[in-house]
Amino acid sequence: MSSIHPDIHFLLQSETPEFANDRMEHFDKREVLDLPFTQMIGSVDLAQVVGTLHPDYAGHTWIELLPTRPDRTQTISNNGRSQYQGLMKRGHRCIERLWTNPGYYTSHEGKEYWSFSKLGDRYYVNQGNHRTVVGRFFLSLNKQSTVIHGVGITEFHLPPSQIEEKPEIQQKNVSQPWWNKWKTFF
Repeated sequence: MSSIHPDIHFLLQSETPEFANDRMEHFDKREVLDLPFTQMIGSVDLAQVVGTLHPDYAGHTWIELLPTRPDRTQTISNNGRSQYQGLMKRGHRCIERLWTNPGYYTSHEGKEYWSFSKLGDRYYVNQGNHRTVVGRFFLSLNKQSTVIHGVGITEFHLPPSQIEEKPEIQQKNVSQPWWNKWKTFF
């Protein structure tokens, strides 16, 4: 078995994952609140995450959201932190935690404040945008399974007839989720 390398920025120098330039869709929970749903703790394949509830992160690519690499030997002052965040606030903290505990992403233990909405076979980040982005790059670049365990999942149930008619999402039209076309049916 190959060793796991926690420095994803080092790994990115030799390989860029295929998903890196995919844009995160915006998931507006108000669109599905009338649907029946189930809540559970379970496993999510990060390769099936296509969007987020967070309006500041929707529309950006995975690579744009990846926090930049803070210098391990430097104490970062509050004024200097913004250069290490990328588009996500406090992103450098997630990178630093990855360096100290890479096993977090492969463990089966529960993970507080990390949750997803599921609609069909697509997942959207409710909480844990930083960990989702960092985790997907980390696991993919290390050729590990991208399935994480112990996260919260709210699965919204579409009527079977609507699932069969689901159109493909156009990446260019991030602001117009595919379920908007079904509003008239609910």
